Formats: sequence, C-alpha cells, structure tokens
Amino acid sequence: MDDSTCHPPIESGLTIESWLAPAALSAGALALSFVFAGHLRIMHDVPRIESERIGVSLMVQAGSLLILTLAMALTGWAEVIAGLALGLGAIVCGRWLNTKALDIYGLVSLVIASAYAAILSVTGSSWGSGQLILGLYVTTWELRFALIALTWFAAGALMLIRNPDRQPSRAITAAAVGIVILTLTALHPESQTPSIILAWLGLAIVLAGLNSLLGRLQLKLLSLVLCAAAAVLWIPRVALDDWSTSAASIGLHPGLLLAIAIATSAIAIERLTRWPRDNIEFGMISRLGIPAAGAVLLFVATSLEVARGAELFANDPTVQRSALSIYWGIVSVGMIGFGFIRRLAPVRYVGLALMGIAAGKALLLDMIGVPAPWRIASFLVLGLLMVGVAVGYARAAALIGPKSPG
Repeated sequence: MDDSTCHPPIESGLTIESWLAPAALSAGALALSFVFAGHLRIMHDVPRIESERIGVSLMVQAGSLLILTLAMALTGWAEVIAGLALGLGAIVCGRWLNTKALDIYGLVSLVIASAYAAILSVTGSSWGSGQLILGLYVTTWELRFALIALTWFAAGALMLIRNPDRQPSRAITAAAVGIVILTLTALHPESQTPSIILAWLGLAIVLAGLNSLLGRLQLKLLSLVLCAAAAVLWIPRVALDDWSTSAASIGLHPGLLLAIAIATSAIAIERLTRWPRDNIEFGMISRLGIPAAGAVLLFVATSLEVARGAELFANDPTVQRSALSIYWGIVSVGMIGFGFIRRLAPVRYVGLALMGIAAGKALLLDMIGVPAPWRIASFLVLGLLMVGVAVGYARAAALIGPKSPG
C-alpha cells in the first residue's frame, strides 16, 4: 500500500512573511559593512582599499533593502508614515554623524513616501467626509498631507542646524517642498476662497516669525511667495467674480478687505524681517517692488469698490462711468504730490500716466451719449486741468532742483 494513502501530508504551522527575507538581508549587509569598513567615519570618508569599498557598498545595499522591507511589510498609509519616519530618522542620524550621505538617503525616503501618498490620493475612491472649519474643508487626507509637509520642513530645519556655515541648498529645497505641500492642502473644492487666502497669509506670517531662527532657509522669500500666491488666487476668484453683486456696505466688501490683508501682510513682512546676507541685492529689489505691488493691488480693489458704489448711489450711466475716472484723477494727483514730497520720480511718472488714462477714459468713454454742449464744456475743463497740472509740476520740479531727476 502506498504510504501517501496512509499518512496525510503534514502541514507546517510556521509561515514566513515575505518581508522577512529583505529585512534579514538588510541586517546582514549592515553587519558585514561594519566588519569591512567599520573603522571609517560612516559614509563620510572615501574608501581607499578594496575591503573598504565592499563595506561601503554593503551599507548602501542595507539602506536600499530597508526601504524594500517597509514596502513589502506595510501597505497604504502605514507604509507612507514608515517611509517618512525612516527619512526623518536618517536626517537626524546625519546631523549626529555630520554626513551629507544620510541626508540624501533621508530625502530619497521622503520622496518615495510622498510619491506613494500622491498615488494613494489619486487612486483612492474618494477623499472621504470632512468638516468645514473656519471656511476650510478638512478631511483626513488634508491632515495626512499636512503631516508630510511638516516632515519635509522639519527635515530642512535639521539639515540647516547641522551645517549653519554651508550653502544649505538641500535644506532650502526640503523646506520649500514642505511649504508647497502645506499650501496645496488648503485647495479643497469645498473650501471657501477667503479662508484659503487667510490661511496662506497666516502661514506666511508664521514663516516670517521663524525667519530670525531659520533665516537661511529663505523663509522670508517663501513667505512673500505665499503672499503673491494669495494675490494671484484673489484675482480670478474674488476680483473677477462679479464684484458688484455683493450686499456688503460700501468699503466693507470682502474682496477689498482681503486685498488690504494681502498688501498689509506683504509690506509688513518686507519691512519687519531681514534678508540673509547672501540675498542683499534681491532685498534691495524687494524693498521697492513689494510696496509697489501692494499699492497696485489696493488700487485695483478700491477701483472696483468705487465702481460698485457708483452703481448703488447713482442711476445715471454717465455718472456711474465718470465716478471711476474722478477717482483715478484723485489718485494720480496724490501720487504726483507724494512723488514730490518723497522725491520719487517713478511715482510721479506713474501718477502722470494714470492722469492721462483717466482723462482719456473721460473723453472717449464717459461722455458717450452726453449732449454736445456738455461734451465741449468737459473738454475745456479737462484741458485747463491738464495745463494747471503741467504748470504746477514744472514749478515743483524747479523747487526740488537736481536732487531728484524728472
């Protein structure tokens, strides 16, 4: 009789997980690396003999096998969190051992974990339910990506603290990646635009506050970029989103208040924080450009608000069109006066250009449909006004003298 018919097959109760094999190989490679190259400063000294080269090669293989172990042992967000912990831990060890090779290994781990998180977000069936908190729609996905962003920023800060005297390009890149991810997490379709803008401005202010401690991470530049991103988002979602239909009181339009917040934040960050010593030239450009950009943003917002006020308080289309031209004329006179007081020729030139635009709008657009006598009278008044401005400008320029050209 066949033995197989008498004795059933014996099933083993021991199952070996697939991830144990790369884990064992990683541990063995790491142990052998210390045997061959344990006398070297870990991943810092250049191997010179064959045994040292073998040891360094085994170290690299141990690190690669460790990432493979995590990928096989864990799934989903557990794998992402493990990858983030591995990357940040490698950077912490790199700070302790003073080696940039561990920085690179840590950054590679962070890239792999972040890329896998992005794949999970794209292939996931849904983002899940969330809650509207202060106008921001918060789900578990946003919180997870916020954790990824903070991990990247922490990695950049650690690399900067370890090498304060070197050019921290890797640290700046890591911090910038973290800020970009954290910024994008607010862009949920259910989130309200004013809340998104205010969240970005709040983050910019926090970064500016950290500038004194971590200035070489270019936190001032990152904070100003956030303000610029808020202004860019403000244009299509607020300024061009039918401004005149708002039921808010004149001067209290949410878009106007947001524009004031954006301009004030950017100018305050520029004035109250310092640029790193290697960014002095850029700082000189920013010192002039940020206030100018803020002024343009406020000019656009106030012009939209003046036009809305004219539609509310006047029924005559001519009066509605003329209100904006009058406002532009007042602003142009103020700019010319400010330019003379502060001896800023570019401000005066912009004021003169704005006055010309206002006059052209008044003549070509605002007077449509107005009887001929009134149009002639308007041309005469505008002509006399332009002559008066020219005479006053010439006399003020002569008083200032050669100290301020133009």
